[in-house]
Amino acid sequence: FSDLLASRVELKESLDKYKEDNQKLQVMNSQLAEIARRNQELDLVWNSAQIDKEAYFLAQKRVLINNSLRPRLILSVKNNDSVVKVNQPVLSTEGIMGKITSVGLGSVEVMMVHDPRSMVPVISSSSRIHGILQGRGLGKSGKLINIKKTTSLKEGENLYSSGLGEVFPPNFLVGQIISVNDKTDNEFLEVEVGFLDTPEEQDFFLIFTG
Repeated sequence: FSDLLASRVELKESLDKYKEDNQKLQVMNSQLAEIARRNQELDLVWNSAQIDKEAYFLAQKRVLINNSLRPRLILSVKNNDSVVKVNQPVLSTEGIMGKITSVGLGSVEVMMVHDPRSMVPVISSSSRIHGILQGRGLGKSGKLINIKKTTSLKEGENLYSSGLGEVFPPNFLVGQIISVNDKTDNEFLEVEVGFLDTPEEQDFFLIFTG
């Protein structure tokens, strides 16, 4: 009876591990297939860590705090996983969702890219212009800051993480340019950016530990 019980416990642990790996792969495959397509289109050289399964840690959503100015995503993580640290980026199936700002017992808090305190270095898909994307609150568009009027940004361009600043890995989708306005009373262009959808419907996210 003891041997049977031990076997059942081991089997359950194995099944749980396979289930977690399967969930991780589902999220990763949706990301990496898109990254491969983008790299082929843009002739980019991707970071080899982005295709290494061990560079990602799977985390489950605990709660999404819909504060308009300071939205926060709380994720559940295993207590004994010391690989999870502050400033590591968090990815959804579509692209970058934010970065870890604090690590607690069994959970982490994520500053979402929609947060006005969030600054993500990005590069545009066709004009290849570098910039900093700042949030303006949940449910609101973001903005590219200090973009010179001589640049050739266009509406509809996708914005990808550039990898500058060494926080976010390169070539992940962050948002899309909604409008580009040249106002006479402003020395810079006003560039409005639409973010990825908020993660109400997604239960699992990837923490990039590489």
